[in-house]
Amino acid sequence: MATTDANGAYHMTVSANDAASCPVVVRAIAGTTIDLDTNTVIPNSYVMSAPVGSTGFISPMTTLIREKLAANPGMTLIEAMTQLRNQMNLPVGVDVMADYVAGSQAGASAAQYQIMHTSSQQMVGLMAGEAAQIMAGNSVNVNRYRAMMATINTNMPGIAANAQNGLGMGSTFMTTMRTAMESQIGAIPTTGGFMNYSAMFRNMTSNRYFWHTASGTTTPMTPMRGGMM
Repeated sequence: MATTDANGAYHMTVSANDAASCPVVVRAIAGTTIDLDTNTVIPNSYVMSAPVGSTGFISPMTTLIREKLAANPGMTLIEAMTQLRNQMNLPVGVDVMADYVAGSQAGASAAQYQIMHTSSQQMVGLMAGEAAQIMAGNSVNVNRYRAMMATINTNMPGIAANAQNGLGMGSTFMTTMRTAMESQIGAIPTTGGFMNYSAMFRNMTSNRYFWHTASGTTTPMTPMRGGMM
C-alpha cells in the first residue's frame, strides 16, 4: 500500500507474481484527497483501478476498462480499449488509457484529450455521487460498485456527448441517468453472493453500435438497458 504525493504519483514495491496477477486500486479519500483540476479537497470518496499489469496513469477510463475485462473473461485489453474508444466516438489510434492530463500520447489532438479529460471528470462525478450507497469506510460493496460501473458503461456514449457539448452534471441527460442509477443501486442488497453484470458489459468491439447520424448530426444511441442476474 502507498500514498500518492501532491502530484498524484506513487511508488510501491511488489513481487513479480503480485504485479502479474493483482490490479492497482486507488482510493480517493473524502476530506483528504485534493482534486488537481479544482485544487479543492474532494467531498466524497471513490475508487479507481487499472487492468492487471497497468501501473501508470490510473483514471476513470482505466477503471472502466478493467471492469469490462472482469465481466468478459474472453475480452482482450485491446478489445476493451477499442470498445471504449468507439463508445466515446474517438478516432482509431487514440489510446484511452493514456495520460490525458499530461498529453503524453503521440498523434492525439488537444480536442481528443479534452474529450477524455472532461468525460473522466463527469465519470468521477457519478462515482463520487454514489459513495453513500457503495462505500462504508474503507469497504466497497462489490455488487453495488459493479452495478454503478455497468450503468456508466452502457451510458458512455451519452456521457462523452454530454462532455463534448459542454454540458455539466446538471444536464437533463446526467440528471435522468443519476436518478436511475441511484434507484438501481439502492435496490441491490448489501449482503449476499456475487451478482453477474456481464449483460451490461457485452463485447461489441467489432461493431460501432454506439452512435448514429441524423440530419448531419452524430449523436449517441439510446443507452443499452442490461438486466441484473
